[in-house]
Amino acid sequence: LDVFEHTPARVWEIKRGNGHVVGLFNFDAAKPASVTVPVERLGYKAVGTVIYTLDFWTQKVAIAVGGEVSATLPPCGNSVLSMRRVGDHPQLLGTSRHITQQFVDVRSESFDASTSTLTLELDVVATDPLKVSVLRRTLSGLSKLKGYQISVVDVPAEVKVSYVEEGDVIRFSLSSPANIRVTLECTFAR
Repeated sequence: LDVFEHTPARVWEIKRGNGHVVGLFNFDAAKPASVTVPVERLGYKAVGTVIYTLDFWTQKVAIAVGGEVSATLPPCGNSVLSMRRVGDHPQLLGTSRHITQQFVDVRSESFDASTSTLTLELDVVATDPLKVSVLRRTLSGLSKLKGYQISVVDVPAEVKVSYVEEGDVIRFSLSSPANIRVTLECTFAR
């Protein structure tokens, strides 16, 4: 995004559907740097929009405040953030498997308003637990998870699933001894 302001560029982004990942980089090997990008440059309204971020490296969730996304980075450091604007239903915030946080391991994401169900189709790599962060904060408040269901799409295999509710986010952990594709359905109270 800032290729004409900094060489090399310190801010990059990737978008697909509702998915949005922003990378903030410090290429200086000698000193820390603060990297800031206004949310308007990322396609969001600065006023009246609540944006949650998930840092790939730390898995920390934050809210973009003051109409900008920023990070103070160590020498040669970076922060890779999956971003979602709070909407009218729960949604995927990000995953832990790949630096793009959703563009490699998430095949699809949909929400059925009639059943209040978020459905994610995910690729799980053998012996590499996949962490899936679901943003349950909506415009009308915090959605309560009623239950979830997991099904294996391609081959019969065992899948271990656990989850923990952490404030505005539900963190699922999925693991399997085999490479598999699964469907995770999360149903929320209405």
